[in-house]
Amino acid sequence: MTMLRGSAFVVGMGLLSATAHVTIVATGGYVQPHSVLTIAIALGVGVGALVIGSAWGDGRVGLACWLVAAILAGEGFAPDDRRTACSEP
Repeated sequence: MTMLRGSAFVVGMGLLSATAHVTIVATGGYVQPHSVLTIAIALGVGVGALVIGSAWGDGRVGLACWLVAAILAGEGFAPDDRRTACSEP
């Protein structure tokens, strides 16, 4: 792994971890039942990104595009209350 790829990996995982942590803290903390699900989704997105990069590098562009579509579809069907929770007074 090159230095650039290693740095990108560390920064990407740090961003996913920070986002999951902030989401968990904002919704009641680590004692809430959904906190484990939030961590699992963050791990799934991280592994999915690695698989997409690997598929793209191997020339399997169709597989990579389908995986991207699957991740975006999962985000698109998120409950509306999650998106608007921070905007409510």
